[in-house]
Amino acid sequence: MTFPAPPVQPSSLLALDKEKSLGFSASQPPAEYPPWEKDSENPLNWNTKRKWVATLVVSLTGFMSTAASSMPAPASEKIGEHFGLSDRTVDTLVTSIFVLGLGFGPFLFAPISELYGRKSAYTTSTIPFALMNLSCIFAPSMPALIVLRFFAGVFASSGPSLGIATVSDIFSPADRGSPISIYAVGPMAGPVLGSMIGGWLYLAGYRWIFGLLTIISMLNAMAIQLFLRESYAPTVKYKLARLRREPPSTVVEEQQQINRHERWGGLAWMVELFHESDWKPVFKRAFTRPPRLLLLNPVCLIAAVYYAYIYGIIYLLIVTVPLLFAYDPQDASLFHYGWSKEIVPLAYLGLGFGFFSAAFTAAQAQNRIYAYLSKKRGDSGQPEYRLVLTQIGMIFFPTGWFIYGWSAHYHSHWMGPVVGLALCGYGLMLAFNSVQNFIVDFCAPYSAAGIAGATFLRSLVAFVLPLVGALLFERLGWGGGGSLLAGLSILALPCPTLMFFYGERLRERFKPKF
Repeated sequence: MTFPAPPVQPSSLLALDKEKSLGFSASQPPAEYPPWEKDSENPLNWNTKRKWVATLVVSLTGFMSTAASSMPAPASEKIGEHFGLSDRTVDTLVTSIFVLGLGFGPFLFAPISELYGRKSAYTTSTIPFALMNLSCIFAPSMPALIVLRFFAGVFASSGPSLGIATVSDIFSPADRGSPISIYAVGPMAGPVLGSMIGGWLYLAGYRWIFGLLTIISMLNAMAIQLFLRESYAPTVKYKLARLRREPPSTVVEEQQQINRHERWGGLAWMVELFHESDWKPVFKRAFTRPPRLLLLNPVCLIAAVYYAYIYGIIYLLIVTVPLLFAYDPQDASLFHYGWSKEIVPLAYLGLGFGFFSAAFTAAQAQNRIYAYLSKKRGDSGQPEYRLVLTQIGMIFFPTGWFIYGWSAHYHSHWMGPVVGLALCGYGLMLAFNSVQNFIVDFCAPYSAAGIAGATFLRSLVAFVLPLVGALLFERLGWGGGGSLLAGLSILALPCPTLMFFYGERLRERFKPKF
C-alpha cells in the first residue's frame, strides 16, 4: 500500500498552542531522523518489554473472545428451559452462533487494521463487544439472545484474527515463532477455561456468565487503550512523517491544515491518509483482500482448510465433554460417567494440559527448527519450515481420538478419556500454532487479511461441528464416533509433509495478488 505524502505542518503564523496540538513547533529547526530500519519507533525495533506487553495484551484479547464463545455452553440447556425451549440444537446455537460471528468479523476489522492501523481496529471492536455482552444479560427471548450473541462474536473477532498479525508486526520471521506460540495460548485456552468457568458460574444463574463477560471485556478494552501501541508499520510511518514534516510553503496549505484539525481533531490524520480520489479503489482493494486470498489462492485455501478442520475439532471436543462426564437422567442412549454438575468442568483439565504442553513445546522448538532449516538450506527462511511441528501434532491427534472414544466405549476408568483429551489437545495446539505461523509468513505484509480468510473458514466449521457432534456419537457410539474422526485425521496426516516439500513450488506458481 502506498500513501500520499502527508500534508505539511502549519507555519509560524499559527499560535503556539495550535502548533503543539498538531505535533509541530515552527520555532524549532528541522531535526534529522534515523532511517526507518534503525528508527526506535519502528515496531521491529521496540525494546523487549514493550514487545511482550503488546503480545500479552493481544493474547488476553484473544482469550476473551474464545472464552466468551464457550462460557455459555454448559448453561445452554438451562437457557433453553428459561425461555421455554427443549430443542438441544437451538440451545447449542447460543455457542455456535457466536463462533459464526467470529468468522464474519475479520472481513471488517482486518481491512480496517490495514488501512488505519491495528489499534483502530481493536478500539472499534472491543468496546462494542463489551456492550453486546451487557445486552445479553437483559435479552427478553431466545431469538434476541441469539442475535446479540452473533454480533458479540463479530465484535469479538479482532482478538483471534488480528492478534497474530500484531505479533508479526513486532517480531521478525526468525524470532516470531516463540512469541506466536505464547500468544496462541490465549485464544486456544479460551474455549477450555471458558467452559470450566461457565460450568461453575451458571449454577448461580446463566446471567452471571454474561455479567462476568461484560466486566472482563470492559477491562480488556481499557487495557488496549492504556498499554497497546500502534504496531502496523505503514500507519506508524505515516504518523511519524506527519509529526516530522516541514512547515507549509503557502498560506492556502496552512489554512487547509487548520481546517482539517478544527473539524476532525485527533482523527484528522485518518482524513489526510488518502487522497480523496483514491478512497474508493483503496477501500475496495482492502475489503476484498481477505476473500480474494481465501478463494483465489490455492496455497492460502489449503492452509485455511487444514486450519479450519483443526479448530472445528476443538469445539467438537468441548461439546462432547459434558455428554460423556455429566449425569443426565433424560439421556440413556450414551454411556456417561455420571459426574455431578459441580465437578464436570474438571474434565476439561486434560484438554487444557495438552494445550499448555504444546504451547511450551512450540515456544522452545519453533525458532530453533526455523533457524536450523534456514542454515541447512542456506536461505533466510521459508514458510514451510513452520510445518514440521504441524506434522508432529497431527500424529498425536488421531491417537488421542482413538483413546478418547474407545476408553469411553468400554466404560474404562475416567482417566482413559482424559488422557485421550490431553493427547488431542497437544496435537491440536501444535498443528494450530504452526499453521497460523505458515499463513502469516506466506501472506506478509498482509497477514491480517490472510488470517481473516482462514478465520472465516475455521469459524464456519466450528459453527457446524458442535451442532452435529452429539448426533454423531448418539448414532455411532463413543468408539465408532472416535474412530471416524481419527480416521479422517489419518487421511489428512500426509498433508504437512507434502506441503513441506512442494509448498515452495506452489507459492511460486500462485503468488498472492494483494
